Amino acid sequence: MRHDFWWFLCFLQWLQVNGDTGCDKIYTENDSSGSGKFECHTNGCRIKIDASPVKPIYLNLYKHNERLNIYVTSVARNQTVLLKKLSEETSDRSYLSGLNEGFLLEWKPENCNTSGVPEYRFGHDTLACSCNDKNIELSRHEKIELQSPGFPNFQCPSAQCEYHVSFSKSNTSSAILQRALITIDAKSRDGVNLRLASGSLDVGMNSNMFKTISTSLLVEQNEIKLVYTTPKQLHIGQDGHFKLTIEGLEIENDCDCSLFNVKHYNSDSSRIVTIPSHCEKMYCDWAMAKNSANNKREITISLENGHLKDEFHIWNNVLMEKYSGYQLQQPRKLFITDGSSDTHLFFRRSSVGPKSVIRVSWKTVHGTGCPTASNVDLSTVPQVFISPRYPLNYDFYGNCSLLLTAPENHYININLNDFEVENIHDHLSFYDGNSSSSSLIEHLTGKKSNLTIFSTGKMMFVNFFSDGFHGRRGYHYTAMAVRKPITINDLDNSNNSAVSSLPFNDIMTETVIDPDVQLDSNYSSFNGTDFMHSLEPVQGHVILHFICSVFILVAIALIAIFGAALFKKKIADTNVTTSFVNEMVRFHNDDTGSTVTIENNA
Repeated sequence: MRHDFWWFLCFLQWLQVNGDTGCDKIYTENDSSGSGKFECHTNGCRIKIDASPVKPIYLNLYKHNERLNIYVTSVARNQTVLLKKLSEETSDRSYLSGLNEGFLLEWKPENCNTSGVPEYRFGHDTLACSCNDKNIELSRHEKIELQSPGFPNFQCPSAQCEYHVSFSKSNTSSAILQRALITIDAKSRDGVNLRLASGSLDVGMNSNMFKTISTSLLVEQNEIKLVYTTPKQLHIGQDGHFKLTIEGLEIENDCDCSLFNVKHYNSDSSRIVTIPSHCEKMYCDWAMAKNSANNKREITISLENGHLKDEFHIWNNVLMEKYSGYQLQQPRKLFITDGSSDTHLFFRRSSVGPKSVIRVSWKTVHGTGCPTASNVDLSTVPQVFISPRYPLNYDFYGNCSLLLTAPENHYININLNDFEVENIHDHLSFYDGNSSSSSLIEHLTGKKSNLTIFSTGKMMFVNFFSDGFHGRRGYHYTAMAVRKPITINDLDNSNNSAVSSLPFNDIMTETVIDPDVQLDSNYSSFNGTDFMHSLEPVQGHVILHFICSVFILVAIALIAIFGAALFKKKIADTNVTTSFVNEMVRFHNDDTGSTVTIENNA
């Protein structure tokens, strides 16, 4: 009897773990649609929607505030795939499967008293993957959003989409230019193509051009044609999709810097662009053309008087970089290690503020490696130093060293903008002197950002080590010489000749850029060290003369005040009078022996 009892308990336990919960539901391919909500069961509930060989499934989920696992079942591949990223979403979402792909939904609540019981609705939707040809006309400031069918999670097979966007004519003055801003977010995939064509622009956006892109293009208001195609193979995930907006713009003549007839540059070049203070919107759009020799290039960017909302984008088939106005307060530099695709540079401004100057240069370099040893003389103009292949992962093994030297009476200021190396194994070290035997200032590994490092003297030794495994993004920092402050000892212990090189602003020599610089397409000798012109220092003997003059004037003033006080006191002493009120005076006559007394009672 006791033996049978234990078997019964084991059977109950098996039912609790593996048995039917009573809330599972299966929809077959013959069910064209369905809806419902999960039951709050401690062992969880499952909803299965079988695949159809001829129709995709469009699924909507609502009101779930806890994790809901979403699986995609594939009849063709005989497998079930968990969409891990999507299963953690708790907002209302829509999902689209491909042909021969179904869904399996699984919900196991943490608390069965919860009010957020998920609801679902699905249908076999033949329109979900359709993209009929569309003709769209936009007005002056109108915006439209387009996205790929199946966006954002499922790839529609054999999609053929074509869109035509035109712009209504408007009566504007000759000082206003009609432009169209195309903003795109996309992830590439082999076989998926998006083609943009408008006037002189004809760009095929595919896996050969980019991997992940989030940027903008500026075009003239001609008709814009978009063609989107996908292969026959089915695909689950976000690769291959795009979301795109097109907005009509009106821009003042002097607020336009996109040269549509000279958009591609095949050789080393540079651009200098002045942005007037009244320009609320301004967009610059250039491209460095790919080259058959697959040459490597170095790009340097500088922005004077940048606004916080300014953006600068650089992208090609292997990188996508974005810099804000704050990041461009100091120059930025990066390597283009793959010349097999065009490299696009895009600047955008959306606020009114001080006049700004953009400087961009690109030049061919022989390599993007790390020198084993080199010496660099610094000035008060920041110089940029980056790791091999930055911002792509470095592939360097060993040590590379750099000795930074500032002029006399200067120290070195390092601003580390970006730093990511393999933790522990790779490191970047800064020493307060001319070798690694000097005092260690910083030893950096892992990931850091926005650090400032100072030397005490005019030299700093920098060493980067990598073990050759697991390269990361690397480092980007600027270095500049800063004049040391003037001290009393400097004035007391120095002759005029020794002090003559010290500036009046003794903390840091400021840099000044010509505010009237104009766009110069012939500026070919521009390099990273020419971004700013240093202010000439005020000679030290002028300061010494000024201080001495102050001392002399103060001394004269003190003597004058002291003398005036003494003179006033002397005059006061000579004018003292005696009062005879209530006084008694006696006179004695010797001849008669008599005494006369006079009393003053006035």
